[in-house]
Amino acid sequence: MLLINFFDTDYISALIPVKTFCPERIIFLSDHTNHHSQGPVFLQDTIARFYDKHNPPELEFFGVDADDLHAIEDTLRELIGKNKNEDILLNITGGSVQMGIAAFGASFRFANVSPICVDRGSNVIMNVLTQETIAELAHITLDDYISVIGAERRGNSKSIPPENMFDAVKEVSEMIFAHEETWHALCDYLVRYTRSYDIGSPFHLPKTAKYNRKSFAIRFMMDKIAECGFVRKVNDSLYAYVSGQYKSYLMTYGSWLELYVYIHAIKYFDDVSVGVQVDWTKHDYFQTLDNEIDVLAMKNSEPYFISCKMTEPTIQNLYEIGYVATHVKGIYAHPILATTYPVRQRKKGPSELLERVRKLHIGLIEAEDFKTKSVKKVFKDATVK
Repeated sequence: MLLINFFDTDYISALIPVKTFCPERIIFLSDHTNHHSQGPVFLQDTIARFYDKHNPPELEFFGVDADDLHAIEDTLRELIGKNKNEDILLNITGGSVQMGIAAFGASFRFANVSPICVDRGSNVIMNVLTQETIAELAHITLDDYISVIGAERRGNSKSIPPENMFDAVKEVSEMIFAHEETWHALCDYLVRYTRSYDIGSPFHLPKTAKYNRKSFAIRFMMDKIAECGFVRKVNDSLYAYVSGQYKSYLMTYGSWLELYVYIHAIKYFDDVSVGVQVDWTKHDYFQTLDNEIDVLAMKNSEPYFISCKMTEPTIQNLYEIGYVATHVKGIYAHPILATTYPVRQRKKGPSELLERVRKLHIGLIEAEDFKTKSVKKVFKDATVK
């Protein structure tokens, strides 16, 4: 089987038929600008993941003018003519409008050509002419997506707690969200005075700690954290870390929101990672402002970039998450801001944060949303089309 594919800005629709059918031969047509970039290299590397290493497909790449319908038709006619004795699947999705029109027209002129399209809504690949479902599509994973955009996963900065601790994480997180200044005071104290303590070694915790020149009673919070199993309480003023993993949660101010969003996200998305460190320079050769994605998720082959902020988000934060989601060649990428800050309540005018979120087409999740809506509705409401 020969698959003729287009790719323009929608790399995922170009990859899905490859992963679904694993054809012996693949021909890609792309715009000249993509053809001479590293796009074909990233595609080739990603496609290799779908095959046994001893049985790689034959890949060919042809550059065309994506806006020149006649040039695309001529190239297709020539390629199909050279392969007239072979069954050909011609994917009309993934390229420019002109590419799709040319592919659809070619399907009427050649009996050995079946035009197909990726229908993500129904999770199938169908024959455009007969409306027949050919196959259930094989979805693209997070690692596939990271590979095809030319990035590299550098690992995760945060480890996930065991599943039997998920409810405890949510309980501690919701307490922290309700007393953020107290948590700030406690976290600052732990970072400054207990970082060097070994696991199991008791450390003293005072009744109060300061944040922003104010004193906060902090032991009630540490007692709750101990009750939930993240530290051990020795006596009224002594506590001990029970693991390096849980110690790291208490040393990082914003980690609880990331874990909270992650634990809810795994109920909705197909694939979720937290604290993903990515080397974007493989893709665009310059250092972006942030190489860590707080929560990276995939659903129905669409990537979601979720930035978690336990402080008032800044305009810079919005630009960063919007940049990451749109710059890396993903027209189906969804940027989402998750925050404990009451963005909706503090709207004052068109220059305020909520208006900026809307204008930049960024989805919004406030931590309180998970208490008032189903997980599915929270994430669907935050998906900006």
